[in-house]
Amino acid sequence: MIKMYHSSALASGDEPGFWDDSWRDGSLAEALRFCEQDPLQPLFERYVPGGSLLLEGGCGLGQYVVFYGRRGRRVVGLDFAPTTLGQLKGREPSAKLCRGDVAALPFADACFDAYFSGGVVEHFETGPRRALEEAWRVLRADGRFLVSVPYASPLRRAKIAVDAAPATWVVRSAGSFIREDRQGQAFWQHAFSRREFAGLLDEAGFQVLEVQPYSVLFGLYELPGLSWVTRVATGRSASGASCTPAARGIEARGTTAARPPAWRLRSLLRRLVVQEDRTVPILGAGVSVCAALGANMLMFVCSKANRAKGGRS
Repeated sequence: MIKMYHSSALASGDEPGFWDDSWRDGSLAEALRFCEQDPLQPLFERYVPGGSLLLEGGCGLGQYVVFYGRRGRRVVGLDFAPTTLGQLKGREPSAKLCRGDVAALPFADACFDAYFSGGVVEHFETGPRRALEEAWRVLRADGRFLVSVPYASPLRRAKIAVDAAPATWVVRSAGSFIREDRQGQAFWQHAFSRREFAGLLDEAGFQVLEVQPYSVLFGLYELPGLSWVTRVATGRSASGASCTPAARGIEARGTTAARPPAWRLRSLLRRLVVQEDRTVPILGAGVSVCAALGANMLMFVCSKANRAKGGRS
């Protein structure tokens, strides 16, 4: 397990004020555009069918609440950052929102069909146990839990081994969740290996159905010399200016064959690097390898374990 810190000038990652400050200038419209190419979308389609009552614990800007609410799910968004929730309600008045703590959810037992936790439970310095137990409590017997956490990938572990990682990263044994006083630094988050987080899910009463490493784009940022990939994939020039066909005066309509080679390269890179489309012939296998070695996040899809087989009691 890798424990990550940041400057103590910032609040700890488990404090509401930190997130209100972080999201103050966030764009819901931009976040919704990302949802159209989100590598997690196939998982939602498979495990959270239309009509499902879905809770997002730690909804932040609210893009998943809005995006899937518009696509036939009955979504409830919960967060503990009051300013952010108020801004979301102002932008999307019809959204069902609730202020609360993911470690003490204000809902009855077994009331949700699905629960999504995207990059939330790693921000508790004393560990995610209570948040995971609460997720188990509010899910129905056949419910699905989709939870993502930062990945202690082989790339990140290699960087630590060769002393190339930030000084704010420290290795801790799995399950060693204690508050530590590090002068000049504040706790930010934990990163887990597959086995480490799967063990925590098992202790909370979940059975892992599927694991997907994702957010390869941010993983590539940690490799020197590969920033050009992210610029091309996102349609940005080295200066940061847009280099999309429209910005360059190139007609974006018509068949793919009629478009310039540079456009086709960007389109392919978006499928591989942004959407992380593993179905692309040959190159899709490369996406899987890159994700396994250096993705930023791990998504676990879980069901409630069979208690007769040692699940949570």
